Amino acid sequence: MRLAPAASAGLLLALVLSACVASPDPAEPDDAPVGPVAPVAGPLTLAAVTAIVSDADGPATSSFSPGDSLSTSGADLESEQNYWVSVGGRPAQCAGVVSSPYLVSAADTGERLDDPSALIGTFTEIDEDRFGLVQVYAREFDDTATAAGFLSEVTAVVDACPGYELVDPDGVVIWKAVALSATPMTGLPDGVTGIEYVETLQDSASQTVTTTFLQRDGVVVSVYGELTASSSMTQADVDAISADVAERLGQLRS
Repeated sequence: MRLAPAASAGLLLALVLSACVASPDPAEPDDAPVGPVAPVAGPLTLAAVTAIVSDADGPATSSFSPGDSLSTSGADLESEQNYWVSVGGRPAQCAGVVSSPYLVSAADTGERLDDPSALIGTFTEIDEDRFGLVQVYAREFDDTATAAGFLSEVTAVVDACPGYELVDPDGVVIWKAVALSATPMTGLPDGVTGIEYVETLQDSASQTVTTTFLQRDGVVVSVYGELTASSSMTQADVDAISADVAERLGQLRS
């Protein structure tokens, strides 16, 4: 079971832009259309996606908790690195696979450490005797190219990982991923790109683990789903949440 990293920083304040347009010379004819002109949409921001999911998106057997943790990529990376060590993760080249749902990677250095990020929301089982989890996380990169590059970074770390294990203090393997795949998604809304990451597990309580990464402009949203034999939530439910996020991501304006 994965939990979101601790919050450590607030969101950056959005800049408010204004423009000053000179009045036309009254002696000159003005052929411009009369009436309000629609503003030009700017790049998508993290603030625009903080309500991209709600309780209505989950199945009736799930409970939704809106995200209340704002962070930065640097704090998230440190948290995930500490987690990997605390659970005895091995081999080392697979650490980025485990941190990827929280939208951080080994490439996060220098200016990439202060990107604003947020846990958007979490779906869990209403029945406490069952376990099923869906978490939606988002990060605002500096620009579109870096955000798109993050998807390539995820694919590269998955391709370099032959499988990984998490080990408890007694040396017992508690999580064994034996096959990993990252596949480009098709049929997404205009302006949205994505990949679907799937883990195949062996001898673990979890039966299905998927993460969908969706990118538009400088924003990347991840939808992490973890299901077990006890889950009332299904993979179809996880896929439906991912599809809703993709559709809304294509419709949002900053």
